[in-house]
Amino acid sequence: MIVTKQEIIEISKKVLHTTFQNSTVDSEMASNSPVVNGDVPLGAPYSPGVGGQSLSHEVTLEDTIQQMKVLIKENSDLKVALRRTNMSMKERFEGLTVWKEKQKDERDFLEGKLEEARERVNQLSKRNDQLWKKLQLQEASAKGGDQSFDSSEVELMKSVIKKLQAEKSDLVALNSELQLKAGMGSPGDSSSRS
Repeated sequence: MIVTKQEIIEISKKVLHTTFQNSTVDSEMASNSPVVNGDVPLGAPYSPGVGGQSLSHEVTLEDTIQQMKVLIKENSDLKVALRRTNMSMKERFEGLTVWKEKQKDERDFLEGKLEEARERVNQLSKRNDQLWKKLQLQEASAKGGDQSFDSSEVELMKSVIKKLQAEKSDLVALNSELQLKAGMGSPGDSSSRS
């Protein structure tokens, strides 16, 4: 804030006018009062003059300018503190925004993985059902006297079924884990993505 000479003169006139109106402050209160918000002592409140006459309270232009400088400095310091606080708040807001976006990305990632796992589990379940039906048909036909399948084919199908069942179990466990992670939105689980 730039203060022109004319503004200083106008403010000084107002301060002088106010000071002269309030010059009835008794000397003890004025001499013991603390300096507050840049107040500058404006001289002795009472000084005996020549011949026992008392002089009124004197305020000089220099005192007024000094007081204004102190107030301007305080104003400047407050502006600097406000800028620092605003910068700090802005940084915190930006950090929170980044964290929120990261959480959204993580949630989208987990939901995608969860959907993939569900689809894979469904595919494996269908495949498993088909193989069980095929195995049951083969076993029924083997018992019925039709030996169109040899025992090695049956054993191979059984091993494939066991493998598929194990894979299905793993996918069900992964599905459950992904559902738990997708259900949680706390800042702590952002580092647990694998």
